Amino acid sequence: MTTGNVFVTGAAPGIALRLNANRPEPARTGDGNDWSDGRCWLWCGQEHTRVLWLGTAQTAGGVSAPFTGCGPCVQVLHDAIWDHVMATDRRAVVRVDGGGRL
Repeated sequence: MTTGNVFVTGAAPGIALRLNANRPEPARTGDGNDWSDGRCWLWCGQEHTRVLWLGTAQTAGGVSAPFTGCGPCVQVLHDAIWDHVMATDRRAVVRVDGGGRL
């Protein structure tokens, strides 16, 4: 959840470091999301752990399955997505505070 933050992408390194501290927290076990017992389809591959549904994975031929990840793997995915956005998104400003100023 984010409140009162402004994220500037494509920012100078000093600004980016400050903004990294304002990243929203990733989903965590027991956070109120719909966690269940199952298999992590991400890096660790644990078969009997608490997982969060991330979407539906589909292969060629239309075969699909629920795509789930455990807490630590969701954290890695969350960080990778934010790192990608901070490194490649060159839009000037993304406002999440609803305000009109930086």
